[in-house]
Amino acid sequence: QSSFEFSDKLTTQVGLRLPYHSLYSANLIPSIYFKYDFNKNNQIRLSYSKGFRSPTIKELFMEFIDINHNIIGNSELKPEKSDAFQMSLALLPKYNDKIYWSVNIEGFLNLLNNKIELARLQSSDVYTYYNLTKSTYYGTNTFIKFNIKSKMNTLSSFNLMWNMFLIKNDSF
Repeated sequence: QSSFEFSDKLTTQVGLRLPYHSLYSANLIPSIYFKYDFNKNNQIRLSYSKGFRSPTIKELFMEFIDINHNIIGNSELKPEKSDAFQMSLALLPKYNDKIYWSVNIEGFLNLLNNKIELARLQSSDVYTYYNLTKSTYYGTNTFIKFNIKSKMNTLSSFNLMWNMFLIKNDSF
């Protein structure tokens, strides 16, 4: 991983991982991140990374059978691979000794291939793991923070947060 400052306003970080797995081949996994400061109070951040997750021993081979469970591993599972995008905007419009307020808006998009899920086998009580071919996760987070300092130096803080998270995949 390495960081670079192109100017007082633009910073970037790049990374590269080379995973090793004894059962699955994995490609290089890159990541890149940018931060741009419009001024001392406002900035935007952008990032992208690839992902890789191989199935666990439990997901591949374990049999968990008791009075409450009937889960069978699946040795045919493929590894998960993903692309993740994120963006955030931080604004600090008002700041002085008495009043401070800020707004953060974040968004993300995750594209997953071969996501590993647990599913019931038809109309039985048996469960196993399977690969969900394509899944898309996306959403936003918005935070508004408002602080007021009184004459007696006590701080009152008000926070408002709104989240939206959506999933789209082959199953639905």
